[in-house]
Amino acid sequence: MKTVNIWGLEIVASPRQIFLKEVFERLNFISRPLLIFTPNAENLLRAQKNSALKNALSHADYNIPDSASILWSAERNGQGILKSIGLLFRLPFGFGVDKKIFEKISGADLVMDIFTEAEKRGYKVALVGGAEKAAEEASFNLKSIYPQLNIVYAGVGILEKEWHLETLELTEKLNQLGAEIILCAFGCPKQELWCYYQRDFLPRAKILIGVGGTLEFLSGQIKRAPVFLRKLNLEWLWRLLQQPWRLGRIFNAVAKFIYKDLKN
Repeated sequence: MKTVNIWGLEIVASPRQIFLKEVFERLNFISRPLLIFTPNAENLLRAQKNSALKNALSHADYNIPDSASILWSAERNGQGILKSIGLLFRLPFGFGVDKKIFEKISGADLVMDIFTEAEKRGYKVALVGGAEKAAEEASFNLKSIYPQLNIVYAGVGILEKEWHLETLELTEKLNQLGAEIILCAFGCPKQELWCYYQRDFLPRAKILIGVGGTLEFLSGQIKRAPVFLRKLNLEWLWRLLQQPWRLGRIFNAVAKFIYKDLKN
């Protein structure tokens, strides 16, 4: 698998289908679940100050580039190319030449591919976390798309009142249900830390993947950006229009990340 090093972390630089092919081939030989994380630029900024998060990301089997800013950083350092306006330096949004050397892999797109394979192979799927009722509503919607998908658990999982005890109960529940592909949506850094620390306590699991807000997309609680905006790397703008309170986070993921990358 081709990767690029960005801020000390190995990021997948192969096309999504090649990445998926390798992942599902490996499932026949693994002795512990694969850790797959979907870091964006904001997560990389957090990892610079949060050593536990950086450690978890460093031990992932795969970190996929779920951010146009990450692609921009790779391109600026001669490691890839992305669609950009090409003025001054290539910005992580806009129009331009696309050489398809290094592409964004959205977690929301990736999980749909995983569901397709899970349905074919009969894997047991668990949807954990997200906003209230998001996992349950996502499960209901997925059944209309993947009628044979075996979703054995869909729930918030942890209410954060007693994190340690709730983690023990959740892990035991997932083991009892035989969950093999676990989508964890606690948000960064909780989902990465939970997956990393619970990895060896989920012996029947095959994939642990942090999915951020994907369950809200799947549930319909948040509408995803139209395809043409995604292709232009403008999904961040769509999120801002729907959720103005995300302005600070988007500022970090774009302006602050670019500044820090240039400074480094």
